[in-house]
Amino acid sequence: MSRNVKILLAILVILGVIIFIIFRELSLAPEPDIDVEDRVREYRKVELDEEGEVIDVDDERLVRENHFKCEDGKHLYAEFLDDAIEIELSEGREMTLSRTESPSGARYANEDESIILFHRSDSIFINEDGNVTFDNCRLEE
Repeated sequence: MSRNVKILLAILVILGVIIFIIFRELSLAPEPDIDVEDRVREYRKVELDEEGEVIDVDDERLVRENHFKCEDGKHLYAEFLDDAIEIELSEGREMTLSRTESPSGARYANEDESIILFHRSDSIFINEDGNVTFDNCRLEE
């Protein structure tokens, strides 16, 4: 084997090792985190007349709607507003809770704080008068 062929084979082996290392590193890269915000549907709240024509667009109120499944077969529907949350519970109750101070996650409560909703990442739980009534509610895909 001539010297030039040996050099060419050595270069090809080195290039092969480099390509292998690059593709191996790419395949070992961690999966990107998917933020819960990516799964939330957003829309502008509009008001329609009897014929279905838009008569009012509320540009200031961006609404995000979500469905959550909870333990014990319960579920809730939530609309996240700028400074409040509107919820409809599986038992039929509907309420609007205002956003309050929280060191982590989001905290919403009624005026006397007898109902407190905690929202963090893709989960919610509701505390009513010191008892957890809706527990481990997870964002429905």
